[in-house]
Amino acid sequence: MLGGSENHLPAGSILLILILPFNSIQFLKRRANMKTSVFSFVIVLTMIMAPGIAPVQAQISVVPEQHDFGELNLGDIASAQFTITNTWSGDLMIESTHLQAGGGNFSLVNPPPAETVVPPGSNIYFGVDFAPASEGFFSAQVVISWTNGASGTSTIELSGVGVSAQPPPVSIQEILAFFDASVANGSLVGAGPGVSATHRLRALRNMLVAADLKISQGDYEGACEQLNDACKRCDDFCQGSASDDLEEMIRDLMEQLGCFS
Repeated sequence: MLGGSENHLPAGSILLILILPFNSIQFLKRRANMKTSVFSFVIVLTMIMAPGIAPVQAQISVVPEQHDFGELNLGDIASAQFTITNTWSGDLMIESTHLQAGGGNFSLVNPPPAETVVPPGSNIYFGVDFAPASEGFFSAQVVISWTNGASGTSTIELSGVGVSAQPPPVSIQEILAFFDASVANGSLVGAGPGVSATHRLRALRNMLVAADLKISQGDYEGACEQLNDACKRCDDFCQGSASDDLEEMIRDLMEQLGCFS
């Protein structure tokens, strides 16, 4: 304890304590034309750092250090996971983890509680959700405060863009209307013997209805899967003069939805 404050010597440091007699101090001050004060002795403390040894610094790894959520439709949620690793030889304490800025478009998922201790070489995990409330570019920072003898902060840069889901240029209702009209006039019938033909025709229509629901939810990928299944089963589930037109209408809608890209 020196001067009322606690001091720590880095590993490899040498502390030299030089005790000089009063007459030696007088001699040195006379040579320097300095006035002497009344002291019985003087203690000179010198810290000499060994070559190549620096003060111990905290070692913490945060991966990734930044994440771009890209474009996300309003109402959707995207998630990302982050890892904190203690690469130091001693315990690491996570004092706090919080979001800075972001306007409520980002949220922490299972962040480490205050004063979480991470042993050497261990990992802890948490997530961040991005749910844009409006259109535009958003950014935020995750600020992690830690200590392991030294104290500091680590940050994660976040960004994302909120966009409005674009409705499809062609409604699947047109295909359903054509389907029902063709069944009614006999130009589209089920394939197969007996009641299986009716069941197959109904199953094909249900695929189109399921695709319509996916489109209304903005799930174009799911809609493409349903439409692709319906298109593949057209030859097996239905027949008649309208069957080729029905398949062509389904393919046109899939192309406009970007299912083939």
